[in-house]
Amino acid sequence: MLPTLLFPLSRIITAVIVFFTSIFGGMGWDVALNRLPPSLEPLSYPVWIHSHWIWENVGYCETIKDWVHDMQAAGIPVAAIIIDRPWEASTHTWTQRHLPREDCRTARALQRSETGLNGERSMQRDGYNNVVDSVGSYIPCPVRYCCFFEEWYAQHNGVPNEGPGFIEYFNAMGIEVLAWGTGMVNTNSPNHWGPVRIGTEADGFTGIYQDRLEWAAEHNFPMVIPCTSYFMNEGQLVSWWGSHSNYTFRTYGSLLDYTNPAAVDWWEDQLDNVLNMGLSGWKVDGTDPYVATLLPAINHEGRLIGWRSYKYAAYRHWIDYSWENFGAVAKVRAIDDYPFRAGVPFRFAPREGNFLAWAGDQDNDWRGMRAALNNIFASSMFNYVNVGSDIGGFRGGPYDNPWDVFIRWAQLGAFSTLMEMESTLREVPREFLTPDGNTELAIYTEHRPFRFNDFYPQLLAEHDIDIVAIYRDFAIMHTNLQPYIASQVMFSYERRQPTVRPAFGYYQYMLGDEIFVAPIVQQGDYSGHYRRIIFPRGSNWIYLFDETQVFRGGSMHVLHFSYDVMPVFIREGAIIPRINLLDVPVGAPLVFCNYTTIYIYPVQGSNRFGLFEEGQRGAMINYTMTRNNLHITMDPTERDIIFRVFDFCSPRAITLDDGTALAAASSLDDLRATGLGYYVDNAGNLWIAHQDGTSGIGINVRFVSCGC
Repeated sequence: MLPTLLFPLSRIITAVIVFFTSIFGGMGWDVALNRLPPSLEPLSYPVWIHSHWIWENVGYCETIKDWVHDMQAAGIPVAAIIIDRPWEASTHTWTQRHLPREDCRTARALQRSETGLNGERSMQRDGYNNVVDSVGSYIPCPVRYCCFFEEWYAQHNGVPNEGPGFIEYFNAMGIEVLAWGTGMVNTNSPNHWGPVRIGTEADGFTGIYQDRLEWAAEHNFPMVIPCTSYFMNEGQLVSWWGSHSNYTFRTYGSLLDYTNPAAVDWWEDQLDNVLNMGLSGWKVDGTDPYVATLLPAINHEGRLIGWRSYKYAAYRHWIDYSWENFGAVAKVRAIDDYPFRAGVPFRFAPREGNFLAWAGDQDNDWRGMRAALNNIFASSMFNYVNVGSDIGGFRGGPYDNPWDVFIRWAQLGAFSTLMEMESTLREVPREFLTPDGNTELAIYTEHRPFRFNDFYPQLLAEHDIDIVAIYRDFAIMHTNLQPYIASQVMFSYERRQPTVRPAFGYYQYMLGDEIFVAPIVQQGDYSGHYRRIIFPRGSNWIYLFDETQVFRGGSMHVLHFSYDVMPVFIREGAIIPRINLLDVPVGAPLVFCNYTTIYIYPVQGSNRFGLFEEGQRGAMINYTMTRNNLHITMDPTERDIIFRVFDFCSPRAITLDDGTALAAASSLDDLRATGLGYYVDNAGNLWIAHQDGTSGIGINVRFVSCGC
């Protein structure tokens, strides 16, 4: 109830903030910039970030490998994985076990023999019953991620790896690997600054720091223990959500002093431990607010540091250092207002240079999904251009109908700028009420789509709901929209606008300039959901899943949507470039059709679209339509192009700008094979192929006026 009550207030608060910051040179939209054409300069980030991601919060080498294999076997594309906080090694693993590489497999076997259902557990411990979860070492944990540790060990010791390493294994499949990180170092991390006493109770590490250094030297590990001035307040300890006080060893954290050049140099050495292995980026979690708990926060020069200054320095370093030196990305928090869940603008990372963010952690229920949208909408008011959420939520708890929340959240992710799914890999039976009032068994914090089909086979079969097929279709849709989303993100950044733009109505938004989305955020029944939609004024809107349905701008409709579709509409007049993902064997990299398809929904007049490219200048796409002619142009491009013109009148003649007449193909496959020509399908859509666009493209379509 509290988030519901706060929601209108949070919108007012955020609107007031944006108004005043725009007046006084802050983060408001720039009207002058909005009139400028796209620069078409190369993308400022890798385009794979707009593919489908998965991330694992609790697991180990085998679970993440099995998960990726199962996703690929189901035909679900995976372009990137994240391993979360438990991936790092701790002091316990090293100093008490003196674990050499040959013991790694023994530790893994011990771990697997103690696991519960499907090899999953909520907290991993080593053979001495010590918590091995750590923060700040930036060295893979040999107990949880043995294959990652072996790969790291081999590289840092100049010895051959006995099998395919962790990053090497996934990179061979074309999958990027990211790891969790923060600016905090815990006392159970081997690179914390030194022994600590808290009152009369030692934190469990007294006397082992010298052992730690000796062991590091013996095993040729790049370990340098920093001095206290590398941390805020001379290493003052902080009790935070990633520290532990209820296990065998009591742990705390210290915040890195990003204003100390020596500390930053030492920190970069820690990050280099895995960046040098080919890590593709970081998921940077929120520890920066804890600087406000130091009361006061003092840096190495004795100066006071506030949260605003500290978080800016911290996130800028994560983003800039990783990208400029390794081409790696940093996924950071934008707006996260937990526990209010109402979109109150608690702002984390800066907008400048930020092309990858997420909306924080939410509960895995309808309220959690709405909370994610609240944060995304609040982020939009500060002009963040790429913000996603964890499909299915993150936090667990008793909830109703997890499978329908999961489906609708997956669809929201597909039509966001970032699509990622989290799996905690924990299965705990819980009871929930079905829409018809019956009690059934739910699975707590389970997000793998194929597991839902396993858990509810009779229920889903009775209602013809295939969660794997639905998830696969929407993951492919998102991947195919990669050129549209990337171009709109870059163009929005240049215009100082968000890419997700809240629209008038209940949880409605524009995805860039041309796609209107009204996600389903409330419970329905087994047939699907009814949704009240208010269409934006100024254009007619074509329903993506049935292009025969066109809705007038400014009208309001209550429509029904089964689980295999969602409310997504294309603006009449739009230009939308898509790629086409092909089926590939399990374990193979993603492969796309050699053609990029430019979907054009023409209206009288003209439109343009700036197609941004990675590593090279992009291309402008234009069309002008009069009563009897459609003229399409495109700047020089290395892409093979097929234009698909929606619901077009039968053409009288189609020629290139140089006068060359194009011939009709017998089928779409024939058109792709010939590489130059046109084809009209049974729905009246006109397809025009132009395989070689390196000199630019100019096409004239003449037709008899027929009311188009």
